[in-house]
Amino acid sequence: IRSVVEHHHFLMKYTQLINDCFSSCLLAYMIMIVTSMCVEMYNISSSTDVGAIIKSAVYINVALSGFVIFFCIPAQHLSDEAEKVSTSAFSSGWCDRPQEFGTAVLMMMANGRPVKISAGSFVDINLETSLATIKTMVSYCTFLRTMSIDD
Repeated sequence: IRSVVEHHHFLMKYTQLINDCFSSCLLAYMIMIVTSMCVEMYNISSSTDVGAIIKSAVYINVALSGFVIFFCIPAQHLSDEAEKVSTSAFSSGWCDRPQEFGTAVLMMMANGRPVKISAGSFVDINLETSLATIKTMVSYCTFLRTMSIDD
């Protein structure tokens, strides 16, 4: 139980440190990346120049891959690891050792707080965010296309 508790404390401190240092920067990055990818998707849909289409497509692939690989997947792994802590505490055999009952219960209760990396303290970074980013990007591009058709 002690190693599980120490691991959980490490994950909580690590997540808090990351959120304190990078939360606002990560929000700015997300806004920038979504906006630039929307513009590039619009360029792809409205351009007839093959070179410009390839350039925009490469930019979108690199930017989206970088966001998913360097931010969303590691943040998802961190959240998954924190969720495993309560399972580890529960399956540690604490029922057979009454002296560890209180520690195990406190550990399981403390694990009720989510361990998540956030952008701007209101957007959680995970794989769900990457899909929402793609959805938002396509929606904005569709909006831009609709507005340009009306003009």
